[in-house]
Amino acid sequence: MRMKEETENHLEKKDEECKMMKEEIDLLRKEIEILNKNLNRSQTLYDILSHEISPLDISFLGYTGEPSNSNDVNPNASKNKDVEKPGINIDAYSSSKSKDKS
Repeated sequence: MRMKEETENHLEKKDEECKMMKEEIDLLRKEIEILNKNLNRSQTLYDILSHEISPLDISFLGYTGEPSNSNDVNPNASKNKDVEKPGINIDAYSSSKSKDKS
């Protein structure tokens, strides 16, 4: 009689373990399904972005040089007009010319 009870208890424990394992398998399958959906979405987004043409890419117009930066339209233009630029001082140049003539 005692052996039968032990066997039944052992069988119940194994059944409970089996149930828990099945529940865990179901949860893992759901997680895998969610991860696969996200992976597919990420892959789709990657595909879209990898085929998008950059607004700076003008090669389709036949231009093969390097694209220019729109901020560098005039590289000699100064942002601050009050800053003196290095170079020839016109006033000093013209006054020295007038001294040479005299």
